[in-house]
Amino acid sequence: MATTERWFQEAFARHQAGDLAGAEALYRRLLRRQPRHADALYLLGSLRAQRVDYAGALPFLERAAALAPAEARYFNNLGVALKETGRPDEARAAYERALALRPEYPEAFNNLGILCKDQGNLEEAAAWYKKAVAARSDYADAHNNLGIALKEREQWDEAGEHFARAARLRPEFAEAHNNLGAVRRHQGRLEEAAASLERALALQPDYAEAHNNLGIVRQEQDRLQDAEAHFRRALVLMPGYGDALLNLGGVAQAQGRHEEALACFDAVLTAEPERHDAHFNRALLRLLRGETAQGWAEYEWRLRNPACPERAYSQPLWDGSPLAGRTLLVHTEQGFGDTFQFIRYLPLIERRGLKDGGRVIFECQPRTRAILERCAGFDEIIERADGNEPEGRAPHDVQLPLMSLPHLFPHPVDSPPADVPYITVAPEKAAQWGERLEQISAVVPGHRPGNRKVGIVWAGNPNHKNDRNRSASLADFAPLGRVPGVTLYSLQKGPAEAQAADAPPGMTLVGLAGALDDFADTAAVIGHLDLVITVDTSVAHLAGALGKSAWLLLAFVPEWRWLRGRADSPWYPTMRLFRQPRRKDWAAVLARVAEELEGLASAAPTVLTRIEAAEVLFIAKRIEEAKAALAALARDFPPHPRVLNNLGVIHWQEGAAVEALTMFLRALEVAPHDRTTRLNCAAVLRALGQEDDARALESEGQPSRPLIRVAA
Repeated sequence: MATTERWFQEAFARHQAGDLAGAEALYRRLLRRQPRHADALYLLGSLRAQRVDYAGALPFLERAAALAPAEARYFNNLGVALKETGRPDEARAAYERALALRPEYPEAFNNLGILCKDQGNLEEAAAWYKKAVAARSDYADAHNNLGIALKEREQWDEAGEHFARAARLRPEFAEAHNNLGAVRRHQGRLEEAAASLERALALQPDYAEAHNNLGIVRQEQDRLQDAEAHFRRALVLMPGYGDALLNLGGVAQAQGRHEEALACFDAVLTAEPERHDAHFNRALLRLLRGETAQGWAEYEWRLRNPACPERAYSQPLWDGSPLAGRTLLVHTEQGFGDTFQFIRYLPLIERRGLKDGGRVIFECQPRTRAILERCAGFDEIIERADGNEPEGRAPHDVQLPLMSLPHLFPHPVDSPPADVPYITVAPEKAAQWGERLEQISAVVPGHRPGNRKVGIVWAGNPNHKNDRNRSASLADFAPLGRVPGVTLYSLQKGPAEAQAADAPPGMTLVGLAGALDDFADTAAVIGHLDLVITVDTSVAHLAGALGKSAWLLLAFVPEWRWLRGRADSPWYPTMRLFRQPRRKDWAAVLARVAEELEGLASAAPTVLTRIEAAEVLFIAKRIEEAKAALAALARDFPPHPRVLNNLGVIHWQEGAAVEALTMFLRALEVAPHDRTTRLNCAAVLRALGQEDDARALESEGQPSRPLIRVAA
């Protein structure tokens, strides 16, 4: 007995000293002499578990627990081996047995939390971890594990508290420092994030995940070369590390190295073909490159993301087949600008013959309803409620996110559906704002009746993931305030609106944002302006959809929709693009914009501005003035489809069908594919009894015979 006890003590000492091979040899020697030595069985099983040989550990731990059924620690370690060998139910029973023997057993609480987390039950996992830290407040591992569970539930503040506690309790705990850095980065506390991650790497230089996380922080700090170095180091340490490879592609794209970015995304997908975030990133890059067919097809992978809110819709996705009496719910997704850009696709459902006796319901954000309810393409418009499945959602048979329509209705990059304007302002709203702007402008220092009225927006949604690149500041817009003959109107909303209270020296800014209750107000104001100058925000899309002149200021690497190297946009014919020549260089952009604006302000009104002025008169119901202005344009300039179409509309509203048809036909000679004019012409033809020709025009086909020109 003395000999076996001596062997046990020596084995235990070696075990504690880290001599696992020597300890194992002595445990086995002891067990050959005394096979029922419970402590030796338990410790040998624990040693095998330390070596990650859980299958080898299991029989020793089972025998130890059978020999000493009152030992809580035996059942706790047995639970670990059972879990790791794929027997979770038996593992839970072992942990629960340990807790029955020792009700305040922190390690068993912690292990139950790990088991629940691995099974996807984060709420129960967090509850067990909380019990563990309540039982032992200095339990660093449990604090770290609780932080992980809270982080995955997006409870960032609480998660950060527990990671910080774990790091304080065990300063050498590299994982806790890494996790704390990840949380601080999500909270926008980038300097603290970097400090935590650097501490993790000082403790563990080969920590690939910490290199990846620090790379993300450096990218958000616009230290792109540092970010790239950390992503590359992570890949050296862990070849094939998907997160780091994906991020390396992102930082390459941010520097304009698109081929390299595409190669990174391709490599991720070669290893992980079902990885939705890599597909999504590649889709955005393809769309930026103008590869619309591939890009829109791959864009559908966004719906595979478990966090995608569109997954909450329970009805099946519409596949583009005829509705055949069914009801389709098309719902907005992402931002206001996306809604304004892609609502143009809704009329295609009927235009392509897919409505087939069905109904289309459009679900929009509340702030957009007033301006969108005049749009075409739906039978009913409803507001999107809060929550994933809000009560009162209109009954429907199939559903589709709005931004899936381009995949169902593919088109070349230069010819998206563009019946601009496809968003219009209610005449009474336009008239109200016309009078209001006249009153406001009359008291603006330096404003003269002939001044160009220019609306400006300098910043977007601060919660947008790319806001740090796409937003500027009012100070950046200072050169515009020095352009003579211009009155600037602020359309800025959100936190950046406060900058207007401290406008740059020399800038007189008319603040309108406080009076803009929704986008219908914003659209009405835009209708009375000569130009909108904006960074990449929803106002840019609204102005473009209204057919108003807009100058869009873009980051060095813009969003996919603005393509590469172009000064125009196929989405919005009345828009010009001004691109940063290098990252963060708003000064160069605004200097050029100010120069262009000065030329515009000093020039005589262009055809486009005169057309827009005539349309404002028409919207304000000043019909005779509008008619005279359009007639002068038709007389003084070459035929312009918008002028001729507008004259046709006025004649049609006056009951002069023959004159209206003449104008629409002349407009179609200039622009035969202009959808608005074709529909207007079809309405007149139908009234004149030419039903077949009207249908042909509506379906984008050609009439069955040459259209008859009716003499005026």
